[in-house]
Amino acid sequence: MDNFLSDKASLILPSLKDGVLETSIKPETKLDLICSYDQVKFARDAFENIEKYDKQEVVLASAK
Repeated sequence: MDNFLSDKASLILPSLKDGVLETSIKPETKLDLICSYDQVKFARDAFENIEKYDKQEVVLASAK
């Protein structure tokens, strides 16, 4: 998700500023997104509360 906000986005995805995402993926393909800040918050919580996440599967990304 952060890739769309970075300074590089204007170089890598120039049409994004017009609301168009041009990629080589098919239009019907779901794109899973996650914010790196949210990822770090989850990782910290998982390390601090190991028993809470033991043998659990957690979905981190949301498909859009």
